[in-house]
Amino acid sequence: MALSACPECGKEVSSHAIACPGCGFPISLRNPRNSVGCQYCKEQIDADLEVCPLCGVQQFKSLRSDAKAMEPFPVRGMKSRGVTAALAILLGGLGVHYFYLERPGKGLISLLFCWTFIPAIWGLVFGINVMTMTDDRFHKTFRV
Repeated sequence: MALSACPECGKEVSSHAIACPGCGFPISLRNPRNSVGCQYCKEQIDADLEVCPLCGVQQFKSLRSDAKAMEPFPVRGMKSRGVTAALAILLGGLGVHYFYLERPGKGLISLLFCWTFIPAIWGLVFGINVMTMTDDRFHKTFRV
């Protein structure tokens, strides 16, 4: 069994370890020998992990013989860019899009100031901005 030093605390760690037993530093994230890009956030992670430690999305192994990664299946709770944009444009004055994105604090602020029409204008701008984003950028920006 090959041993290496933890880059964080210097303790000897097995080459198959996912994290340092001393400090908990994620060794597999720094070990490029057996790493692949996460199917969701595209960061390098250990190929044997079933869930990305950075974004929490389950990784799906390809059943095909050509090692090309499958597209990830929709994860429960994943929000739609189109629905977010529609809610922001149509009901942005009430902050409905913030509640949909699970940001109730911003939603309540929009609801409290809806009589000024400022949240409605901001909702229109927000909705147009979301419509022009790619799906990957949307999910990375809002972590949904």
